[in-house]
Amino acid sequence: MKNNCQFPAFRFQQGERTLYVFSPRAGDLLKLVKVDTWDPDRDEKDPEQGYQRQPTRSRCFAMARYLTGREPIVPLTILMSARKPLKFEEQDKHSGMLTIPQNALPLYVVDGQHRLCGFKYLIEEAARPEFADFILPVTVVEGLQKFDEMMQFYIINTTQKGIRTDLVRRLLLQQVQDPERRRELVFEGREWEARAAQVTAVLNSRKDSVWHGRIQAPNAPRLGTEVVKETSFGTSLKPVLNTDSFTGQLPIDDVAELLTDYWNAWRSLCSDAFAEPREYVIQKTPGVFALHMVAPRVFQLCHAENDFSTAQMEKILRRARVEGQPISSEFWASEGGRAAEFGSMKGFRLLADLILEELPGVRIKRAKVSVG
Repeated sequence: MKNNCQFPAFRFQQGERTLYVFSPRAGDLLKLVKVDTWDPDRDEKDPEQGYQRQPTRSRCFAMARYLTGREPIVPLTILMSARKPLKFEEQDKHSGMLTIPQNALPLYVVDGQHRLCGFKYLIEEAARPEFADFILPVTVVEGLQKFDEMMQFYIINTTQKGIRTDLVRRLLLQQVQDPERRRELVFEGREWEARAAQVTAVLNSRKDSVWHGRIQAPNAPRLGTEVVKETSFGTSLKPVLNTDSFTGQLPIDDVAELLTDYWNAWRSLCSDAFAEPREYVIQKTPGVFALHMVAPRVFQLCHAENDFSTAQMEKILRRARVEGQPISSEFWASEGGRAAEFGSMKGFRLLADLILEELPGVRIKRAKVSVG
């Protein structure tokens, strides 16, 4: 659209934020918006780097099928961000005419990209122009910066539905460099997530790491060597990066160094499991979650001896027994291995406790939990 865009709208405040609600045609809205998508070829520190995944074609098609069904409705609002000021001519207490100046475009989609993708497919690819006239409810928040958008996206998609937010964690690395943003993340208890993304990236790139090339990065093509997704691996690092842990205050490179040695110690004990990672669960969610719960205790024991070598960690881990048996590759086998029975977060915690209770100075009172 070359001219300023105007829509009848309602304006209201939430705290210090100004929001507008209006109802444009789908065809008009598509000309105004942009999804800030992650580009795997762009440096994650680049201020132009996006934070959302590319839309999934299957979900776009699913939306299109729904729209072409019997009496479709789209009642939930599309959430947009206007990074630059909008204009509003008030006609009564809350309603008036909203003007979106050219310099305020595009509006950035925070929530609703697959709904819009379904309309885009029907209008532009399926030759169904009638869907350009479909009226959509839209909420625009004025004055959000990219960091604020990311946090809204994160909150929406971690509290309401299971959309992956690994790209947001990547970009939190950029934000955590700013002291004010860092204080905000610390206050919200989320600084560890930024650190987790960085540690994960380091481990995935180090050639001396068992994780070299085995972590699936967001929006990157699969290489065929990956065995775990970055979002799962990063989440599993919370016990290691928690501020209460020994490693929670260490620089990122030191944490990555310790974890490299730690996992190399496990490789010494379970070499077959690392040689064929798809046949075992040690590098899948049961292993990464449970063993990252074990890691802080191992690091404490190394600290007591002032020896953080792989050999010292291996010596400590050899003490571990599960039901009286030493932990070997067979324990981690995908088919018939004991560890493969632990398939939930409660199960991962129990698996960690089974390993921890044989380490020096650890007394575990296990709860009765299902491992299914």
